Amino acid sequence: GIHFVMRFVASNAATTARHALTPRRRQQRHRATTTMTIQVFYWGACKKFWGRGLPIVLALEHSATKYDVKDRDELQGDFGFSFAVPIVKYEDGLSQSQLPSILDVLGEKVGLHGKDFAEKVAVKQLLLDFEDIMQENFAKPCKWTEENQRQDKWFSLLEKRLNANQFLASAEPTVADFHGFMAFELVTSKHGDIDAAKY
Repeated sequence: GIHFVMRFVASNAATTARHALTPRRRQQRHRATTTMTIQVFYWGACKKFWGRGLPIVLALEHSATKYDVKDRDELQGDFGFSFAVPIVKYEDGLSQSQLPSILDVLGEKVGLHGKDFAEKVAVKQLLLDFEDIMQENFAKPCKWTEENQRQDKWFSLLEKRLNANQFLASAEPTVADFHGFMAFELVTSKHGDIDAAKY
């Protein structure tokens, strides 16, 4: 169920996140299997906190794509057509912001966006579903209440997806799973552990 898969993704994601920026990982990145190098710009180069940089780094790590994480100050005020970090700059010089859009494009580039049309559609929807979940939890007051049961509605929807696949959209992890990890880090920090007996 949702508890098992989120815990599995969380354990793999947490392990990846812990090792992502160590000196050893930086050296290994230069021997990665792909030829592109992607630059990720985020607050403090993700050294003090991961924030919205986490799912991007997890996707790059999982796909063995070469990348560098840089502090937003290295942009020297030139955000191009972007308003705020995270900003990803691709090997061809194009850059973009907005996390769901970054994950959508990045997923296509590194092969973490589903194998067929149905999986790709699911990934795109899940990226926005998780954005909704985060916004509902960032809202003051939080939009999840006992009365409206939004938490149960969201968890039931995700449970239905997990009953159909090993991961949220397919048999393999996609960028949607990594975005889900970040969203559920927020959810559990606000609401506590997910009731495994219920979901």
